[in-house]
Amino acid sequence: MKENILKIRLERDSVHAADDEHSKILSLKESTSLGEVISHILKIHYLASISGGKATWIVKGTANTPLAVLAQQWGTPRFVVDENAPFAKYVGDKIHIEYRQQTPPDDVYEELLQQNPERNIDDLQDKIVGILIGTAVGDALGLPYEGISRRRAKRLFPGKLRHRFLLGRGMISDDTEHTFMVAQTLLDASSDIKLFSRKLAWRLKWWFLRLPAGVGMATAKACMKLWCGFSPKRSGVFSAGNGPAMRAAIFGTVDDDKKRHALVEASTRMTHTDPKALTGAIAVADLTNWIIDADRRNPQTLPARDEVVDLLSCIEPQDEVWCEIVSKMENGWMIGLSVMQFADSLGLQNGVSGYVYHTVPVAIYAWHRHYGDFRKTLESVVECGGDTDTVEAIAGALAGATVGESGIPREWIDGICDTPINVSLLRKTATALAERRGQVWYFWPLSIPRNLFFLLIVLGHGFRRLLPPY
Repeated sequence: MKENILKIRLERDSVHAADDEHSKILSLKESTSLGEVISHILKIHYLASISGGKATWIVKGTANTPLAVLAQQWGTPRFVVDENAPFAKYVGDKIHIEYRQQTPPDDVYEELLQQNPERNIDDLQDKIVGILIGTAVGDALGLPYEGISRRRAKRLFPGKLRHRFLLGRGMISDDTEHTFMVAQTLLDASSDIKLFSRKLAWRLKWWFLRLPAGVGMATAKACMKLWCGFSPKRSGVFSAGNGPAMRAAIFGTVDDDKKRHALVEASTRMTHTDPKALTGAIAVADLTNWIIDADRRNPQTLPARDEVVDLLSCIEPQDEVWCEIVSKMENGWMIGLSVMQFADSLGLQNGVSGYVYHTVPVAIYAWHRHYGDFRKTLESVVECGGDTDTVEAIAGALAGATVGESGIPREWIDGICDTPINVSLLRKTATALAERRGQVWYFWPLSIPRNLFFLLIVLGHGFRRLLPPY
């Protein structure tokens, strides 16, 4: 069947008094994409150039909807909507190109992105998917290496980083499960701190009853106190473990600083009451939020070191230990220390411990050191040894928020084989968070047989470590 041909009037603003004859008729196939239309407009040199070479234009469609930004100094257009969609989705019978003089095009583009709900949801969803799947990938990859020295890990697991938990596949642990529980609770009750606390405590209690393997001591004690009737405010134990930090990245989806900090505090004090645990968790949540808001997923746009340092320093400026660690991070980035060298500067030659002031700094350092490269970020973390699944999970969340799902190696995503929490469920949860919908249903009773199977594999890994090579 012959494809319809649509005639579209092309108009633009004048750039000076004599510039007034520039209306054209374009004949376009109905299936032509918006990107192809704008490429054609640029190819025919329709736009006027100005002296200085810094003219900025906005392409507008139906009802003056902004579609893209063009700039004389840019090589390619930047789209506000989906460039691959048929142009007829956004254009009626006319395309108007508005002249914005020499307004900085980056500012114009950012302003239009903020005003466009379609693009905002898509971008936010991509980042949340990156957070959740990045957490799961880091968790699953790091799990077989947990608690092994650097030297032994190289002998037991030679070659490149890949899934090694079971027959070349990976499974998640409590790092991903806790992040998922927080995400579900945010969908339920993010606007009410008390309700959020109650619902997360309820999920934590039943998660503990399903016999998860490898639960941290502080978390286990807190869960038992919850079952004994302690309120979420009084169930925590004095510990500076990394449990609250491992589930904190998803709080970065909450925009309001005060509200985000209150939610992180409720989550933290439910299991850990040492102020250091809260500092580490807020650091992860705030940095994730900064990544989301800054729209810095382009691997070529390395975040300014000073910005990251200022953000981290302001979390707990009275804590001299924390400030000293942040200073070491800054110095390490400045002189180009590797992630392992930075870990060594913290005295972690035998591996990164579960102490939050070890786990969180190493994860953040790796994220910035290998900014925009998910693979190198996780490879550099696992080389440090120690609590590899948690450090990898946090680093994976930060790197995932930066690059989105497309920046995570496909073989690492496809290599996760688990139930009931799997990659598909995490994607659905990310979509629900981006669109502010209710919780995502899943068949949680499968967790019980799954956890027993998981425990058998963990025991198998334990027995394997008794054998050479040492």
